[in-house]
Order: sequence, then C-alpha cells, then structure tokens
Amino acid sequence: MITKGILLFGISLVSFMAFSWWLMCLNAHQEIYDLAPESHQNKRVPSFGGVVILALVLVASVLFGYWADPVARWVLWAGLGYGIIGCLDDGLAGWRSTNQGLSATQKLVLQAGLGGVLVAVYPAPLTAGLMGVSLLSLVGASNAANLTDGLDGLLAGISVLIMASLAATFHGGVWLVLAIVLLAFLCVNRYPARLFMGDSGSLAIGGMLGAVTAVTYSPWPTVMLGGVFILETLSVMIQVASFKWRKKRVFLMAPLHHHFELKGMPEPKVVLLFWSLQAVCCGLFWLWFHAS
Repeated sequence: MITKGILLFGISLVSFMAFSWWLMCLNAHQEIYDLAPESHQNKRVPSFGGVVILALVLVASVLFGYWADPVARWVLWAGLGYGIIGCLDDGLAGWRSTNQGLSATQKLVLQAGLGGVLVAVYPAPLTAGLMGVSLLSLVGASNAANLTDGLDGLLAGISVLIMASLAATFHGGVWLVLAIVLLAFLCVNRYPARLFMGDSGSLAIGGMLGAVTAVTYSPWPTVMLGGVFILETLSVMIQVASFKWRKKRVFLMAPLHHHFELKGMPEPKVVLLFWSLQAVCCGLFWLWFHAS
C-alpha cells in the first residue's frame, strides 16, 4: 500500500498543478466575497479544485477495490452528491461573475433532500433516531466545512488531519485515499494558494465527514472530529444573533478565522492555530475511540 500511496500522491500533485496552470491560462479565478477582509480582495486564484479531488478519490477507490465495499461506496456517493451541489453553486457563481451561486435556501433544500435519500439507502439497517441524527450530520457538516473554507490551506489541512485519523482508526480504506489526495491538494492550496477547492470540494468533504455518523452508528466521531467546524459555525450563529438582537458584534468578523485576521494575526499563523486545534480534536477522538 505504501507504493500505491506514493504513486497516488504523485499523480494527484501533478493533476492539481496542471489543473491550476490550465485555469490560470484561461484567466479563470474565484470571485472573492465582498465582505471578506481587504487582504483577500486582490487574490486571483482559480477554483474548482474540488472537482479534481473527487475525480481522483473516485478513480483511486475503484482501482484499489474500495468501491466494492457497500459502506465505502455509500461514503463516496455522499461525497459525490454534495460535491455536485457545490459544483452547481460554483458554476452559477462563475457564470454570473460574482461570488453568489445558489441562494442559502436553495442550497439547504438540496442538501437536506440529498441527505434524506442517502440515509434511506444506507446499506445496513438504521434506527429512526439514527437516521435523523445522520441526516443532521450530513447537512450540518457539509455547511460547516463550507464556512471553514476561507483561508489558504485552512480546510485542506484540517481535512487531512480528519481523514488521516479515520484511516488510522479504521485501518486505511477510502479514508486513506482521501487523506493522500487532500495532502497533495494542500501542496497547491497552502499559503499563498495556487488553487482553491471551491464549494465542490468543501461540501464534499463535509458530506463525507457527516457520513461517519451512520458508518459508526454514533454522532460522537463526527462531533469530535468536526470540532473546528462546529466552532466556526457557532461563531457565525453568535455573530448573527448578537447583531440582530443587540445591534452589536461579538467578533470583528465571522467566521472566527477572519476575527483573528482582523486582530492582526498573519493568515499563515491563523491557519496553523486552527490546524493545532484540529490536532487536539483528533487526539480526543482517538482517546474516545480506544476508551470505548
């Protein structure tokens, strides 16, 4: 598996570099959100890296034989389904030459509908309660991962740690393929980024993390491994609620990573801080898994 892993990493890295170069030649870049910190406004980085991530993961999973496992195949379908929603969002934003694709309502309806279908076709019996929790995990994790994808290398690095933890816990499998492909992507996504994953990547990653609830028959692995995602989401919810009810902001900007930026912390240091928090979350998951 070591040789296969090295080969997969090499092919993935070349693929991401070639895709980034091709998009740069086309002068295609992601439109930055108007309210993002000023330091991000001049970035002209191509997106849609998530499409390449999904393609590489799917092909590698088939070649390595993981597609034959019904549960692994279900996890991949979850990633592909949420990735398609993200791709539609990215495509609409690109067509309109803005950072606005699907509306929040449209995206939520598609995510919930897909989650319902996925839970209904899970290849093993699930209780009604676990079906509901799994649906919430799929929708919640995909949205939370999307919110976290705001700095160069932030979501990619966090995702590598998550997938590597799952691979170490469940002895490789599709999680190891994801970890290797995402590590290769991190090489072109780290600061200063040459390629963004876009919603096609962030929603897919969140969907596959949310799928862990059904796979393990427990929401705790998703909650622990998604600790940073939850923190980022809570910062947005607190900010919105505070401004609505008190007309005051708790953070300089939400999600939380932008608050640290506006406090004067350089982008790479903010990313390193959140990677460190994710490493703690992975350690807690590891301790919980072996204790239980």
